[in-house]
Amino acid sequence: MSEQSDALTFSDVVVPFVLEKRGVNGRVTRLDAVVDTILTRHDYPRTVSTLLGEALAITALLGSLMKFEGIFTLQAKGDGPVSLLVCDFVTAPGSDGAVSIGGTLRGYAKYDVEKLAALSDGSHDLKTLMGGGYLAFTLDQGDFTDRYQGIVDLDGQSLDDCARAYFRNSEQIAADIKTRCALVSGAHGMHWRAGSLLVRHLPAIGGDIDPATAHTEEERLENWDYARAMLTSLRAEELLDPRLSLHDLLYRLYHDDDTRVYSPSHLTFGCRCSEQRLALVIGSFPPEERIEMAKDGEITATCEFCKTDYKFKLADFM
Repeated sequence: MSEQSDALTFSDVVVPFVLEKRGVNGRVTRLDAVVDTILTRHDYPRTVSTLLGEALAITALLGSLMKFEGIFTLQAKGDGPVSLLVCDFVTAPGSDGAVSIGGTLRGYAKYDVEKLAALSDGSHDLKTLMGGGYLAFTLDQGDFTDRYQGIVDLDGQSLDDCARAYFRNSEQIAADIKTRCALVSGAHGMHWRAGSLLVRHLPAIGGDIDPATAHTEEERLENWDYARAMLTSLRAEELLDPRLSLHDLLYRLYHDDDTRVYSPSHLTFGCRCSEQRLALVIGSFPPEERIEMAKDGEITATCEFCKTDYKFKLADFM
């Protein structure tokens, strides 16, 4: 089987799982065409692309946790060379209009060229790239429900550190996560790939745990330490290798734990921009600002997410 067909089979999906002997659940994702499409459209510097690719993988995991039709948004704001990351996941309803079969992803970043160029060569952690700021996770179910938002500081060396803090502070659930994004070589040249694996420690009572398999508190702590240790052993090349199915990856890590793997959710790139939406935005500006925006009687608006250009005649807003 070719690498391309492997990538289509084992990538751009989220696979949920439960370690039934351990009281732990989780999910794993590998992004291929989706993340490559998003990052190559923007042509960011490699460090920015890597950071945004990791954010997209985390967004895919957390967005796929939604059991309703809605939008999950990850937004990070900082005072460093990279000032903004925005990613969102929109659920794709199944044929009955209720059961999610996956979703669409999009994302973009803002950065300061001069500040980024001033950084020394080598790998750059989250603190170096984004400085001080916050990371917000937002759930939006539509016009008739309140939005839920969890916010954590941009502390730590990576977005994974921030995600752990979010689960600890906002969800009150112990969780661990490993995320990687890299520019890799494939059959058609260099392209981007990202992956992430999340494990969560289930509550002692309720949740998905069968009372017949309940453990003492000491056993629960040992089980959680084990699940985290196995996650730590996961290598980046395993997470990103399209020839290794996500089912086989989970078997390598947790083959002694009665791991139950559920049906995957499929991911695609998708943007919600439209000519009508951008016309409404432009129309909300005062007339004098629209005149300043125009060139030769025409206003050009570019979607930050998909880089599509929309052109409007200034006269249409008069």
